[in-house]
Amino acid sequence: MKKKFFTCLGVLGTISLLLASCATNYPPTTFEPPTEISAPDAIPTAVQPPKAAAENDFSALSYTQAFDSMFEIARREYAFNGVAGKPPDWDALYANIRPRIQQAEAERDPQKYFLALRAFTLAFRDGNVNLGGGDIQVSLFQSAIAGGYGFAVRELDDGRVIVTYVAAGGPAAGAGIQPGAQVTGFGGQPISSALEAVSIWGAPPSIESFMRYQQSRYLLRVPLGTEAAVTFTNPGGESQTAALTAIQENESFAITSVFLNYNAQSLPVEYKVLPSGVGYIKISSTSDDREKIAALFESALKDFQAAQISSVIIDLRVVVNLTPGSLLPPLGLAGFLTDQVIPLGQFQYFNATAGGFESEGELQTIRPKPSQYHFPKLALLIGPGCSNACELEAYAFSKAPGMSVVGQFPSAGVLSDVTGGQFLLPEGFSLQIPTGRFVLPDGGILLEGQGLPLTVRVPVDETTVLSAEDVVLNAAEAMVVGE
Repeated sequence: MKKKFFTCLGVLGTISLLLASCATNYPPTTFEPPTEISAPDAIPTAVQPPKAAAENDFSALSYTQAFDSMFEIARREYAFNGVAGKPPDWDALYANIRPRIQQAEAERDPQKYFLALRAFTLAFRDGNVNLGGGDIQVSLFQSAIAGGYGFAVRELDDGRVIVTYVAAGGPAAGAGIQPGAQVTGFGGQPISSALEAVSIWGAPPSIESFMRYQQSRYLLRVPLGTEAAVTFTNPGGESQTAALTAIQENESFAITSVFLNYNAQSLPVEYKVLPSGVGYIKISSTSDDREKIAALFESALKDFQAAQISSVIIDLRVVVNLTPGSLLPPLGLAGFLTDQVIPLGQFQYFNATAGGFESEGELQTIRPKPSQYHFPKLALLIGPGCSNACELEAYAFSKAPGMSVVGQFPSAGVLSDVTGGQFLLPEGFSLQIPTGRFVLPDGGILLEGQGLPLTVRVPVDETTVLSAEDVVLNAAEAMVVGE
C-alpha cells in the first residue's frame, strides 16, 4: 500500500518564501518580519527531491518532452478528476502552456520555462499543486514583491476593501491614507477588478476566500519604483486619489501573514488558563516528536480537569509541518475527548485497468484513548493556516461531543496524497500534483476544496479587521463562558 503524504511541495531549496496562506490577523506582541513559507506543510524541494520523485524523473529530457510526460500523467491521474470545479480544462491548458514550453526550449531560456510551468500550476485551485524553481524562483519572487506602498488592506464580508495598516513614514502615510480608509480604486481600475487581476505566488489556494485574501496581499507587492494611483476615502472624509511609488518595505506584507506570530522555537503544544477561567491549548505542529505532542496535549487536559475547568479552546489556526513527520497518520488527539470511534475515510487512486478511481487500504479511524477527559464546552479555532494533516486532525476534533468550530474562514481545504505526483524536471525544477483523494465512507470528498466548516463564524467587518485584539479567540471565549 502506498505511503500517504499529507504534505505540500516546498517551493524553494535555498530560502523559504513569505507567501502566506491567507488567514486571520493575529496582532503581534513584537514585530519581527517572519520567514514565511509557501504552505503550512513542506517536503524537500528540487534541491533535495523526495525519493518518490525518482519514479517520475524527467530531468534528462528536453523541456517539451518533460512537460509532455508530466502532463500525460497529471491528466490521467490527478486526484480530483471528475470532481466539479477541481480539474482544469485539460485541452485548453495544454494548448496554452505547451507553446510557451516550446518557445522556452527554442530560446534556451530557463526563466521562461519556469514561468510557463508556474502558469500551469496556477490553472488549478489546489493547494497541493506546487512548483519548485530553485534560484530562478527565488530571484523572480524577490523582485516581484520587493516593493510596497506602506499599507495593507482587507476585503470585508460586504465587499468593501478597508485599509487595516499604514506604515509610519511610508508612501501611503505620506499621501494621508489612514487606517479604516475605504479603497475604491487601484491602478485606474475599480478595486474589485484590480483584486481579481492579481496573480499570487506559491501554491494556488483550494478555496476562493483563501485566494481572495492572498490577492488582497499581493495587490500591494510590486517591483521597486512601481507607481499606482489609489482612490480612497478616509473615515469621515471625501474621496481622493493619490499617486504612490513603491519603496523597499516588508512590514505591510508581513503584518498580514498567517505566520506572523509563529515561533519555530516554541513547543508544539502550549497551554494556559485564560483570565476568564477557560483552558486554552495551542497546537503549532503535528509532525514534531509525535509522542511528545500527545503527552503535552494530555498534560493540558489533565491539568485542566484537576483545576475543574469546564471549558476548553483548542487553537489549530497555524500548524506548520516542516519535517517528514508530516507524512505520518493523524495523531488522533480527539480520541482523548470521546469514547466513540470517529470514522475518517480512505484514499482513492486512479486504476488504469479499471479506468477510474478505486479505494485502497482500510477505512481510517480515530479510536478512543484509554484515558478520557470530559469538558462540557469545547471550541476549536481554525483558519487557512491549517491544511493537510492539520485538517484531518481538526476534522476529528470537530466530532468530539460539545465541540464548536470557530473562525473567520474555514481551514485551507487542502487534503490529498501527493506521493505519486512528484516530478523532477529539467533545470533542477520540481513539480507536484496530488494523485490520491481522501473520501468519506459515503464516497464524498473529505475537506478538499471546502475546508472544515465553521459552526460559529466571526464576521470580517470594520470592527474585527481594525481590532488590535484576537477577535476569533475572543469570540470563542465569549461563547464557551456563555456571554
